[in-house]
Amino acid sequence: MNLMIMLCLVMLSSCSISGSLVPVTYDKSIKVTSSKTATVELISGITGGSSGTTLMPVGMSIYVPVSAGPYPKFQFHKEDQKIFISSLVSELNRLGLLKVIEPNGSTGEPDVKILVFFSQTHHFPDTQEYTLDVAMEMRRGESSFGNSYHILSSEGDSYWQKMNTTATEGKAKAAKKLMNAMISDIEKWVAAN
Repeated sequence: MNLMIMLCLVMLSSCSISGSLVPVTYDKSIKVTSSKTATVELISGITGGSSGTTLMPVGMSIYVPVSAGPYPKFQFHKEDQKIFISSLVSELNRLGLLKVIEPNGSTGEPDVKILVFFSQTHHFPDTQEYTLDVAMEMRRGESSFGNSYHILSSEGDSYWQKMNTTATEGKAKAAKKLMNAMISDIEKWVAAN
């Protein structure tokens, strides 16, 4: 009985209370700044999560199947995507890379239009891993740039890091990796245009 309680506590400790994404930042330096105005728009796609079954020992050679997931609360859903876009906008403004304005605002047409499409996000509850398949397109007049990103939140983590990651930490890792990749590409494109 004590073993069962201990296993339940271990399983629950890997869960996060809120599961919401916290704002992320870009912590590298950039070499390019610009006074160009931009808009950033979000398109959300499919969000999903896995489920799994494991066996929990409850006695001598006695195992009980335990099912888990999917947990919609912990998926990288539209609200998390909005938080990511808000973080991206804040970082573009803070870094001076682009001056982001509201779409369809009274400030006129932007110099650059950025479209971020979260085509698919997936949550693996066993290790709180996230995969994000995201596409970004930037347009300035006739010039355009596009890239797609496949982000795995646990890439580079050891086994123990994977096993000790909460949903909130997993989301933050995925968002941080996506932010780093996007800002790097935006910087290169702004420098060339």
